[in-house]
Amino acid sequence: YIVRNRMTNISSYGLDSIHSKKILPASEILSERFSSLIFDLDGTILDSMSAWGDVDKVFLEAKGHKVTKDYTDFVKNTDVWTAAEYTKNRYHINMPVQEIIDSWDQLISQAYSSTIMAKPGVASFIANCKRLGMRIACATALSRKNAEAGLLNNGLLHFFDDVVTLDDIGHKIDKSSPEIFLESMDRLGENCQEKCLVFEDLMNALQTASSSGFSTCAVYDSINDFEWESSVNLASFFVKDWKYCK
Repeated sequence: YIVRNRMTNISSYGLDSIHSKKILPASEILSERFSSLIFDLDGTILDSMSAWGDVDKVFLEAKGHKVTKDYTDFVKNTDVWTAAEYTKNRYHINMPVQEIIDSWDQLISQAYSSTIMAKPGVASFIANCKRLGMRIACATALSRKNAEAGLLNNGLLHFFDDVVTLDDIGHKIDKSSPEIFLESMDRLGENCQEKCLVFEDLMNALQTASSSGFSTCAVYDSINDFEWESSVNLASFFVKDWKYCK
């Protein structure tokens, strides 16, 4: 499973060599085991987590509040509706929950269509997987508008057989339930979790997918550095840097 140029970079992963067998294999090897791939979007394909931090900062500061670490830790791990409810109650914001969500959406939409970029190397990896005949879905807590805008802006949308979003599952979509992964599998025409590999940056999503029978790949994002080693221990594979994935 290990190609030489990845082994030379294992020390930079901040993990000891016992984890080397979990480095994501080359796409040709993956295609022998998996017929379908399910990718998260924010923090996995797109380098977008800092953009959401900017939205929180702009929104709360306009109302006289500051973003705190515990606030960020909560909202990044939950669905958008619960995050808006939490924001409203914590900061006593006199706005309906849907209006808070709409305000966030106005702030973030332009970024997805213009400035949020794919992580270096992920496009070529996805293209290789598609070339090898694997079916590919995106499973994201974003709205369809923002998910497709982010993929289209980075030239990736055409690689995906389906995009499963907040609009398809409903506002309770925090990946503590496997519903979005099972829906993605079904849309790809797959009937066996063992033939699907799920890519996620968040520990809670990896736990859900793993406990539901999916193989998983942990993807590093700096915002989740504190849980990275735990994610690697849990997942079947890991990616620290897409540039080393072929």
